[in-house]
Amino acid sequence: MCGIFGLVESEPRPDGIRAATAATETLRHRGPDDWGVVALVPQHLGAVGRVDAGDPRVKIYRSGGQHAVILSHRRLSVIDLTEAGRQPMCDPVSGLWITYNGEIYNYRELRDELKSLGVSFATVTDTEVVLQAYRLWGRRSLEKLRGMFAFGIWDARRDELFLARDRLGKKPLFFHVSPGRFAFASELKALLALPDWQPQISPGAIHDYLTFGYVPGRQTVFENAWKVPPGCFALWKNGRFQTEPYWDVETHFLAPATYKHEDDARDEVRELLSESVRMRLIGDVPVGAFLSGGLDSSAIVALMTQHLETPVKTFSIGFRESSFNELDHARTVARHLHTDHHEYVVEPQAAEILSDLVWWMDEPFADASFLPTFLLARLAREHVTVVLTGDGGDESFAGYDSYRAERWLNAYQQVPRLLRRALEASVRHSREGSSRTAFMRRVKRFVEKGRLPFERREWRMMFPEDQKRSLYCPEFAAAVAGRNSLDGRAEAFHTWRGLDPVTRLQLWDMMVYLPEDLMVKTDRATMAHGLESRCPLLDQVLVERSARMSPSLKMKGASTKHVLKRAVADLLPSSIVRRTKQGFSVPVSHWFRTDLRDFANDVLLSATSLDRGYFEPDAVKALLKAHESGRVDHGHKLWALVNLELWHQKFVDRAGIPPAFPLRVDAAR
Repeated sequence: MCGIFGLVESEPRPDGIRAATAATETLRHRGPDDWGVVALVPQHLGAVGRVDAGDPRVKIYRSGGQHAVILSHRRLSVIDLTEAGRQPMCDPVSGLWITYNGEIYNYRELRDELKSLGVSFATVTDTEVVLQAYRLWGRRSLEKLRGMFAFGIWDARRDELFLARDRLGKKPLFFHVSPGRFAFASELKALLALPDWQPQISPGAIHDYLTFGYVPGRQTVFENAWKVPPGCFALWKNGRFQTEPYWDVETHFLAPATYKHEDDARDEVRELLSESVRMRLIGDVPVGAFLSGGLDSSAIVALMTQHLETPVKTFSIGFRESSFNELDHARTVARHLHTDHHEYVVEPQAAEILSDLVWWMDEPFADASFLPTFLLARLAREHVTVVLTGDGGDESFAGYDSYRAERWLNAYQQVPRLLRRALEASVRHSREGSSRTAFMRRVKRFVEKGRLPFERREWRMMFPEDQKRSLYCPEFAAAVAGRNSLDGRAEAFHTWRGLDPVTRLQLWDMMVYLPEDLMVKTDRATMAHGLESRCPLLDQVLVERSARMSPSLKMKGASTKHVLKRAVADLLPSSIVRRTKQGFSVPVSHWFRTDLRDFANDVLLSATSLDRGYFEPDAVKALLKAHESGRVDHGHKLWALVNLELWHQKFVDRAGIPPAFPLRVDAAR
């Protein structure tokens, strides 16, 4: 995997190449093996910057376009480890230039197709296949790419920039546009190297982050930077920028259900998943797998053993807290499949590296499983360069507990109202506990969600809307007045009202939670160590097929992922196939009452934090005190607040970015 950066300017600044080199350096972790910068200078313009003489990785060319263009690349060598794969790469026939991040798993087949049409190749890389496919087919080439990718192609003849991102958002792509300038990058922090850019924090993004634990949609934490959405391409020309979709999963979920016979669905899932795993074993470097002991990752490892002659290297992570630990299950699978197995146990003190982790997170990000994923990736990188993961199985095959809870809620809401009110009153003031399986905490959560309309039941919500606003300072509350973070969800669910509730939840998770949380977590955690992750369960063909399956094939009563379990049942121990989903949970609630109690207080009650103008100091103190008492579980809320503050310290304070609101020093005293 790699890191990419690009800059297009109508009037080049003297420090353009220097800025591009600095931006590329921030992406070093994504591509530790090599780097390159190419500047394309129109004939009518002068020099575009001062360059260290003699560095062969920085090249300047004259072009016939109207804009000065700088493309850069950080390379993680996976396919064709020679210098032939160096980027940015040019097609000498058309003059097209590409900087590319990703893997195209069917690149060999596409290469053969292109050769049959008269295209000649100078390398054996998938990068050149993408470039030649675009030269021949233009934007229609995206329909042929089977894999994960984010790339930019500059066409000097047309004086335009073409950007594209893969269907499910596995690879990130950010951009900034201002008069006379357009820039894009693999990570948001690379854009901070742009000269003369003054980023502004978006109050709306902070407001949404406190609901979801991430910044959703096209927006970023900065007002004047955005994401290219998954499944979209974008075109910049003459200062105008537009995005268009070339694929969307919604179309397939809304299509008529297929597979009337369960056995047919089972057989095709097995065939497609096996093919997907096989395709993701390509490369010229060692390949391993993350193994949690859950169904999805176990199925991936089982199928890998069928395609590899040597034992699969597997990597697992656990916790001292027994209710959060899955290592025994992972060991069961490893023994069954005879893998070369490696483990790591997370201690509470590991969370103290959070102040460093926010650098890799890039934006405010509150999914606590980023921590163990980061440590797991570090372990894996000691042995392999590529890992396969089980990401995507829950979205495609209805595996989350929230789907099962949604069905139970339908039955619960048939209970007479008086009985429901009595239950609500009895659990309202009960102590919740902090273990992953704490019964009362789960009951209280279930009852609370049952009072909400379906389209407002966000099961992973950090802060409900009213609780967020009870924390806000008046200035921040005024800045986000009238904004409800769940409005977009409610509108989408209304549009999908013809689908059953579980399918609507699946579709929302596939379109929002997957690309904005899970893919971000996996990409940033693995790329922090120069490790490439691949997701067989998110192969586009498999996703399209599963989307068209009847809900009854995915859930049978209270059993989730029914057809997937049947498809791989013969490969795994029955205890693994039957076990209830545990999820990659982290004992943050327990940590914030014990080992990390002082850490949370120091971060959230510091003068720096309280002066930011977001939250009322007394409200934050009350939240901490309530959690420490054990009466309620605010662990993940506190994790979100801690990460938000640490992100500000790392990115805002150090870069001198203006605060969103005036300092409220008096209020913090």
